[in-house]
This record gives sequence, structure tokens and C-alpha cells, in this order.
Amino acid sequence: MKRVLLVNNDLSILEMLKTEIAWESMGYDAVLCAKDGAEAYDMVKSGSYELIISDIEMPGMNGLELLYRITTERLENRCFVFLTYSESFNYAQQALRYHCREYMVMPMTPAKITETLQRLEAEDFVRPYDAAENHPVIQESDEPGKVLYKKELDALISAIDLNDEQEIGCCVDVLCECMSGMRKDRSIAKLNLNYLKVRLIHLPENEDGAGRTWEGFSELDRIILKGSPDKQGDELKKLALLYADRLSEIRSSISPGVLGDIEKEIRTHYMENLTLKDLADKYYVNSSYLGRLFKKQYDCSFKEYLCSVRIEAAAALLRDTDDDVTLIAERVGYGNTGYFTHKFVELMGCTPVRFRNDIHK
Repeated sequence: MKRVLLVNNDLSILEMLKTEIAWESMGYDAVLCAKDGAEAYDMVKSGSYELIISDIEMPGMNGLELLYRITTERLENRCFVFLTYSESFNYAQQALRYHCREYMVMPMTPAKITETLQRLEAEDFVRPYDAAENHPVIQESDEPGKVLYKKELDALISAIDLNDEQEIGCCVDVLCECMSGMRKDRSIAKLNLNYLKVRLIHLPENEDGAGRTWEGFSELDRIILKGSPDKQGDELKKLALLYADRLSEIRSSISPGVLGDIEKEIRTHYMENLTLKDLADKYYVNSSYLGRLFKKQYDCSFKEYLCSVRIEAAAALLRDTDDDVTLIAERVGYGNTGYFTHKFVELMGCTPVRFRNDIHK
């Protein structure tokens, strides 16, 4: 009997995995579930599973500890896969140390999960403890024999981020020199591949999920894990340039529409406690990127722009009403009258009272 064990404390994720993955088409007869690592550990000790899909961050025993115990205790298990919302490279690094077969980052559609699992099914499964015996220690150093080419990968990421075609080519050439070492050990190649993918996922600064669902990631897997040494450099260079172009498209398309909506939001709700992070979350934009957009578009920071809108509204109230300065300060979003007066003088060149008096002369 071919069995799969699903481990997750989120019942909705368990239900999705149990009911929406094409288990029968992959030959699985039984789909069992565990709500945390401890329960899964007991289940694995008492029976074998062809596949285990686990989250990482769970109460009690987490997924990494579960995988560690399965590996070191040589418990029967052919394929261990992480499916998690955590994009932490530290987690991915530890997972690869214990020979996790795949590190999938949510959100992923059931179809995409099925496609990934079918690809794993087509490959030769290796028990984690068998692999661990061959490679008991993964080194991390800048000395010859290192396995994580962080410096080289970071350089490529920076070149992609800047969409610098020449620099991308140079970085790929350097990285290809390292790949001959990666090809000697699949786990080393997977470690570097996961680092590259996690970094690429974070580059689309509008965080609309484009990096997670990009079809090029499967091609990246093929190039690094199975690519021909003679073609690897050209293929990787082409893929890096495609991703760089994709980033440029994402960043150019976000500015006009989103900035326009956010500007309307500020001018409508300037009196509220608006923050850059809240607006970024509402409009699905990375907050640091949104801050740079403000600087580029308005030649000032978000806080400076919000302040200018508030002071503009305060000037109108001073001109059109008889409300006292304290009330006007509150109406435009300032609870501290002294601070409001300071910002008013900074932008208008005089105090609120002087401004009103000059208008009404």
C-alpha cells in the first residue's frame, strides 16, 4: 500500500491537500493527516510512508525537528517535502541538510503542487538517511570545497535586480565555474538552487505573487539540476534576463495606478492615522518600494507628503472657518497642537494664527 502523510496544524491546508491533490493518479492508496510534528513522528515510527508533506512552523515539534528525527533515527520514509509559508533561507538550508526532497513556498495552487509531486515521482527516491550516510556534513565556509556559493549568487541577484545585461552575463559565467562542483552532489545543487529561488521570490517588490508562480522556476530547476554543462551558461543567462525584464515590467506597471489610488486615499483620509505600511498592505505593495515611489514621484517622503496634505487642509480651515487652532489641528490629524504649529511654520512660513490674521486683513 502506497501512503502519504500530511502534517500541518492549519486544518484548511490539510483539507486542501487531502481533497484537491490528484493522489489516485499518482498511485496513493491512503492519505493520512497529523496536526503537528509530534503526532506525525509517532505515526512514522509505527508505519512507513512513501511521501510526507509537512509544514515547518507548528506548535510543539516543528517540521525541521520531525525531519531531523526521521533522518537520524533511520525511520522508513522515501520522500520528505516541505510545504510552508516561510521563505526563510535558514529554514531551507536546514531542510536541505537533512535531505528534504523539495521546499515549496505557499501560496501554491493544488495543480502546481500536483505538478511538483508528479515531477518528484518521476525521479529516483532516496531515503534521507541513505543520503546522509554519504554526505554527513554540509560545509559552510569561504574556503575551497564550500557548498553555498552565496557571494556569487548574491552578485547575480543584484545584477538581475538592476536589469544590467552585461553584469548578468559576467555573474552567470562566474557561477557556471562553481556548478561543476555542484553537479557532484545533488544536495549541494539543491541548496544553491533554493537560495537562488528564495532570493528571486523577494525581488518583485509589489509582492503580488509573481515571483512564486513564475513558470521560469521549473526551468531554473532543470538548468541547475539536470542542465547540460555545455548549454548551462547560455540557458541560465537567458532565464536571468527574462526575470530581469519581468521585474522591470512589474515595477513600471505598478507606479501610475497604485500611486494614484494611494494619493486619493491620503487626500480622503489624511486626518486618520495613516502609515506607509498600512497603505502598502492595503494595496499589496512592498512598503520600502512604495517609499521609493513616493520619493521619485513627489520628490519627498511619504511622511512629508502626508504632512503637506494636512497643512494644506489646515490652511483652508483657517481661511474658511472660525475654529480655534487646537480644533483645526485635531481635524487634520494632529493631536499635539505644538507639533502642528511647528509643521505649519515649517511649510507655510508663519504660525497658524498669523496666517489667519494675514488673510482676514
